[in-house]
Amino acid sequence: MDQSLDPFEGRYGQLLEVKDIGSKEYITTEYSFTKRQPLRVVQGGATGWRWGPQRLHNEARALQLIVENTTIPVPKLLEFGKDSNGRYYVTMERIYGVCLSEIGKECRRPFGVEHVRLGECSTCQQIAQQNADRFITEEVIPKLQSLTSKETGLEGFVLPPTRIIEMRDQDSWPVKRSKSNDYSFIHGDFARHNIMMNPITLQIEKVFDWEHAGGVGDGTYTVLLIPREEAKINKLLIASRIGSVAKNEV
Repeated sequence: MDQSLDPFEGRYGQLLEVKDIGSKEYITTEYSFTKRQPLRVVQGGATGWRWGPQRLHNEARALQLIVENTTIPVPKLLEFGKDSNGRYYVTMERIYGVCLSEIGKECRRPFGVEHVRLGECSTCQQIAQQNADRFITEEVIPKLQSLTSKETGLEGFVLPPTRIIEMRDQDSWPVKRSKSNDYSFIHGDFARHNIMMNPITLQIEKVFDWEHAGGVGDGTYTVLLIPREEAKINKLLIASRIGSVAKNEV
């Protein structure tokens, strides 16, 4: 690939791929992964990706907040801002592994144990899912719940979970405020494709894609995301959307 296309001029290693998915660009180098606005958007072109600059800034600030206040495994933030062409971007370390959504596509032979020789492996998927559910319930959720705020969203920007946005067509989402720290931090898009697993141990490596992160109160958005039969689930789990993780409903 033409290294002259590299916006970082080699400081994160060799440029491997620049992928335009329409709403944004994904730039992969040896040691980094970047989300960036396409140039045509900055020049006035249409995009289906609403609140692009705010999403990128929100993810960057969420990663900083998580690293500074918890031990939740997330990609290391490298830089964020606006490039010389006016495109907003966020760059983080390149992470390795297999997404939880893909872990059962083949037998990963964890610790050398082969469950099936060819094809999909339900055993690997089940083990990985159980490990992920346990880690999220015991480690991630309590740490997120410890991050509280007197207002929803993050630094004045509120981006609800995807399903809420699809259900309610709004240009913006108002910040709600309280006199005490009534709002707890959530990931906002806890889906299998946003959880990176170690293919050998089948344990969580990283939780990524924090564009929707921010503070919410019990039931502010999340109560609408669970099936009716799960309505009695613990409020702590509702707020962090563990039910959606388990069923891959996001």
